[in-house]
Amino acid sequence: MLIDLAPRSSSTDVRAANTQRVLDVLRSSANEWMTVRVLSEVSGISRPTVTRVCESLVEAGWAAVNEGVSQGVGRPAREFRFRAEHRSVATVILRPDEVRCQIGDLSGEALASHHQPGLDLTDPGAAAQAVADAVKRTQELAGTSTLPASLVCSVPGLVTPNGDIWTSVDAPGWVNSDLAHQVRRLLPSTRLSLANESHLAAQAELNHGTLRGVDSAIYLHSARSFDPVAIVGGRVYTGANGAAGTSGGFDLRPLLKGTLGLEELIFIHEGGDKVATERITEYIDATCHLVALLISAFDPSLVVFGGVLSKVRDIVAPRLERELATMLRRPPLLVNAGLSLDAAPLRGGLDLALAELDLEHIAAF
Repeated sequence: MLIDLAPRSSSTDVRAANTQRVLDVLRSSANEWMTVRVLSEVSGISRPTVTRVCESLVEAGWAAVNEGVSQGVGRPAREFRFRAEHRSVATVILRPDEVRCQIGDLSGEALASHHQPGLDLTDPGAAAQAVADAVKRTQELAGTSTLPASLVCSVPGLVTPNGDIWTSVDAPGWVNSDLAHQVRRLLPSTRLSLANESHLAAQAELNHGTLRGVDSAIYLHSARSFDPVAIVGGRVYTGANGAAGTSGGFDLRPLLKGTLGLEELIFIHEGGDKVATERITEYIDATCHLVALLISAFDPSLVVFGGVLSKVRDIVAPRLERELATMLRRPPLLVNAGLSLDAAPLRGGLDLALAELDLEHIAAF
């Protein structure tokens, strides 16, 4: 006999847990119709409870119902399907000079993207307005009628548990600026979270890329910074204050010579510019020992080159391998990431937006 598996602390907790469980099963097969019998078997929840939950989900718009066609004696079995189109979620990559937005449905499938470079977003008010404008523009492109239910905004800085940016090398004007509050005022119907860009990229690589199923690793996220993110026990390790590994708040990196950043230099290097190649090589030489020290402290099985760093693996890998060989008896395997520089934090942002939406909507039942 199947029983409800949720803790019995209160009837409200039981209903919420059962609803979440059934919803998770429906969403895991977003394009399939499932009978109450199948949902009961997969979820481990009794059929009467599954029936009540499904009816509440249909009423609230999260599920669709197919009454079925009778094939003989007895009532035809009803089937239910998750309505991925019911609401949308969004993620934004926010940097001091650009904003990139992506909107997805409730199955996590991307519906539309929008990118606006060449901006001056050093002022937090301008940054908040750019986020709101990008979300609304992407919503138009996606053809959705309402603003996203959940939005995750990645920033080049370290974020406190309550969502404040407490330090940032790339965007010092956003520190303690209450940027999240300013965005919420512009998008009042949307649940908002801020997150570190490197952490989101590493999480996406865990969920969808080279790090799937890996227990211990270092993900080297490289955009304008060069941030090693630790994977411990199959999860992104952020530390007590969200600062583990990342250089979002403490500029431990030697400055690149000149005014160009790592992204720009690598782009020029790919065009055959020898000066750019020399500067990148000098930067890697100066950085490798520090990165190798951090890697050796975690003794991972894998080191993943993410972002633009994967484009200069021929420069990075031999130097890092030499450093690690002096520190670890069994150096980790060095591989390239499965997701690109911008795809990784966008994918990680959509994943987090979906996860936080679960916590948000389930209280309504």
